[in-house]
Amino acid sequence: VNQHPALRLFSDLLAVPAPPGREELIRQVICGKVAELGLTPQVDPAGNVLVRLEGREPDAPLCILAAHMDEVGVVVNRIEPDGSLKVERLGGLYPWKVGERPVQVLGDLETVLGVIALKSGHMAGAADQAVTWADARVITGRTPEQLAAAGVRPGSPAVPVREGRGPYLL
Repeated sequence: VNQHPALRLFSDLLAVPAPPGREELIRQVICGKVAELGLTPQVDPAGNVLVRLEGREPDAPLCILAAHMDEVGVVVNRIEPDGSLKVERLGGLYPWKVGERPVQVLGDLETVLGVIALKSGHMAGAADQAVTWADARVITGRTPEQLAAAGVRPGSPAVPVREGRGPYLL
């Protein structure tokens, strides 16, 4: 399908996992896209990408456009003996918004596929209570030793898999 250039750009950017604190890959992609446009990206000490454009009217007011490079996700805070991952939100992600879905856990050495699993909603008393991250685990099918070999540890972020990041055309 022949996509509009803007949709192609959004799709390319959304394909890169970019949880808070792990923005190095998306930063590289953004700098590459900016350079393809014949512009010069600059990265400040905080890791932000800056692009300066010459205006057409020197006396016009300064205009600044800003956007986040990162995306919401979850962060591993404990690896259980069965290999499941206890997680907490990273950014504004809430379990009732994301539901049970596949995620990519970004280990230091390997990206591991997992699924967010929430406690059963038909448990006694659960129907009238909000689901929290304390009720969630990420199931990877790996042992703690296999997760360690992939570099998955407390502090490892996870984001929805590529198919869950859009763009969605309705």
